[in-house]
Amino acid sequence: MRFPERYYASPDPRMSAPFRPIVLATGWTVLIIASLSIPGSSLPSSSLLQLDKFVHFALFFVLTGLWLAAKSEARIDRGLVILGLILVFAIGSEYYQEVMPIGRTAELRDALADSVGALLAFVAWIVARPFIHRSEK
Repeated sequence: MRFPERYYASPDPRMSAPFRPIVLATGWTVLIIASLSIPGSSLPSSSLLQLDKFVHFALFFVLTGLWLAAKSEARIDRGLVILGLILVFAIGSEYYQEVMPIGRTAELRDALADSVGALLAFVAWIVARPFIHRSEK
């Protein structure tokens, strides 16, 4: 059985299937969801509050950048929708940790770090957009 070409053909013939932006964005999202599901007792206790917040920032900075690369098509309206969905995901991820019986709690500072990461990635995309998508015009 052979799948239609649209399922495996990359828009850029130089880009192999595992490195297409949609595959990377989906994989990164799954990684975040999996990390949210780790029981609190399995996590190392850390007094490095700043390191934890930096990890939250970095995870959502990369997440936003990958989804913008995968789905925005350089359009501001699509970029805003992606940003909005990621901000909802950031808040929802904290709620998920609070309600799941995995020994974790929601933290407002984590949601803020996630949101700042997403917002800064969006701003970076806005600034870089004319240069990144110049060849597509």
